[in-house]
Amino acid sequence: MVSYFYIFVLAFLGSLRIALAPDMTALLVAVAVVFLSWVVVSDLQSRQIPNSLNLRFLISAAGAVSIVMVWHGSPWDLARACLAGMALFAGFWAVHALFPQGLGGGDVKLAPALGIVLGSVSWSAVWLGVVWAFLLNGLTGLLVLIASRSLKGSIPFAPALGCSTLLALVLVQL
Repeated sequence: MVSYFYIFVLAFLGSLRIALAPDMTALLVAVAVVFLSWVVVSDLQSRQIPNSLNLRFLISAAGAVSIVMVWHGSPWDLARACLAGMALFAGFWAVHALFPQGLGGGDVKLAPALGIVLGSVSWSAVWLGVVWAFLLNGLTGLLVLIASRSLKGSIPFAPALGCSTLLALVLVQL
């Protein structure tokens, strides 16, 4: 049931973003919604994000960004998207290296695709997407702690990453 809620939220945010700016970036948003829905369901059900899924998302996001950037004729935006992907991977890897129980390897491997998607828009989208993901996950942890009076196990990070990524794409567009 929770999986369906997140798929609805991701589809709503993606549709809102496309409605606000019906341009070539709609392709990128559609790719992000499809793969983020898949990633969120996987993370919620098994607490794992398969490497093959992360790789497919990365290749699809890079392809969609390349098509959009070639169409718009903006090579600097493509460079920013690639740099953002590498920066998020490096940052998430560093957090995982310091706190392996706090951030899983699947989330680290998801970071480059998210960086490409967010970086194709702007650096502020990258910043907002990452900060909101950690805030959303922290809020989720706090709510679980209050509701159950204990915090046993782990909280999947992919739902917060997916929602914050699409929310950043919507709000940066405004």
